[in-house]
Amino acid sequence: MYGVNRMRSLGVLSALLLIGTSVVLAVPASAASYQVLHSFTGISNSDGDEPFAELAADQSGRLYGTTFLGGQHGGGSVFRLTKSGKSWTEEVLGALPEMFFQVRRLVLAGDEPSEIRAWVTRVVDDDHVRVEIAREPKAPNLSPPDTEMYKALVDTLTRRAPGVVVAPEILVAFTDSWVFRRMGLAAYGWSPFVLDDGEWRRVHGNDERISLENLREGARAYTELLLQIAGA
Repeated sequence: MYGVNRMRSLGVLSALLLIGTSVVLAVPASAASYQVLHSFTGISNSDGDEPFAELAADQSGRLYGTTFLGGQHGGGSVFRLTKSGKSWTEEVLGALPEMFFQVRRLVLAGDEPSEIRAWVTRVVDDDHVRVEIAREPKAPNLSPPDTEMYKALVDTLTRRAPGVVVAPEILVAFTDSWVFRRMGLAAYGWSPFVLDDGEWRRVHGNDERISLENLREGARAYTELLLQIAGA
């Protein structure tokens, strides 16, 4: 079984750590070890860097692949690996002529992907640059703020923190809510916790935790929320 390590640091088989370069790997079916067939020399060299796609093999057992970066023109390279005894030799078959950059743009409700593409094209203003949509964009959607569920969320939060103003915000992380909304369901992201600066800094970081007060009052807030929704 053959594969590639695109990035420059990768945990292999949960026991070995490969650091320092992008490589082509041979992994036995037993998965007890692996062999490095070729190490790429880096972005500034002709053989490229960051092998990207799956490898292909011909009837002679030679391996073919492409890199994401490097090569003669900086847009990657096409390579072939040939086995000779116990070693493998790389041959660069060609350089990819174009470079491309992937830009992620937050699509808001009401935005049209085609209009965003046209706007980027106007801003770049270069006939040598082609702007394309890499994949089908997810259609943004919103749940209305006038449902009984939203009112229950507001009531619960104001009891948890009297005097606050409850308002929606844009979540830049992943959420499944947009899927539920496409099914006709109202979906809201919600948290009953009141976090201080220290707790905010620990979110998804070292020593992540919340206070006992947040645990107790958060559970109480969830219970109140469910009871209010059930009685609506």
